[in-house]
This record gives sequence, structure tokens and C-alpha cells, in this order.
Amino acid sequence: MLELYDQKRNRINIKEVLKPVISRITVKRDKGAIILLLRGKNFVGKRVFYVIDDTTMIFQSESPNTFVTIFPSSLNIELKQKSVSRKGKRMKIKFKVKKEEELINAVLVISTPRGIVSKEFVVKPK
Repeated sequence: MLELYDQKRNRINIKEVLKPVISRITVKRDKGAIILLLRGKNFVGKRVFYVIDDTTMIFQSESPNTFVTIFPSSLNIELKQKSVSRKGKRMKIKFKVKKEEELINAVLVISTPRGIVSKEFVVKPK
């Protein structure tokens, strides 16, 4: 972990980007939305660094650098929220399915600048 300090001498933790790993997906329903709670590691939040040719490149963005895709695209999913924990071990994804199916079999694809991982999940009817 790289440590930097801001102007007030407060430590800022910056995480190195590695290939993401999904160890578990928990599916919950909340007022018409579906929430995926992911456990794993190497999910990328807002402050990250890459080492390219022995040069450390630091990036800070308004949105997380972990991108989310859910297949099949015929589900017409509308992504509402995604958040990554500070240590990059947990991720929360909230979305709405425009057309409710009885049983949804889907694949979640997570990508960071260093790799892509996918995992199947099932949303059971209410």
C-alpha cells in the first residue's frame, strides 16, 4: 500500500490495482430493486495507483474504477448504485430490472484496469 500525505499532514491510503476476485455473491430485494453484496478482493475504489515501467501513476476519480456489467442484456437492467469498501474487499451493486421475470439467471462481470472476473448469480422470485 502506498502512503501519501495531504497538506494538513493527514495520511492518504492509495490502493494498488490488481485483478479482482469474487468469492461470494449475496442477493437481496429492496422495494423493487435488487441488491448484490459481493465479497472478494481487489475491487477498486476512488484512489488507486499503477506501477508502469518503475513509475508510480496515481489516479483519483469521482466514480469507482471498477466497472460492472450484467448479462444477458435482454434483462434491461438499470444500474442505480455501486460502491466499493475502503479496503476493496466488499462491493455493493443496486439495480432495477425493468421487466420482472420469475427467475433470473444472470452473470455478473467485474472489470478493473488489471483484469476481468465473472460469476453467475440467481435472483429467485418473491
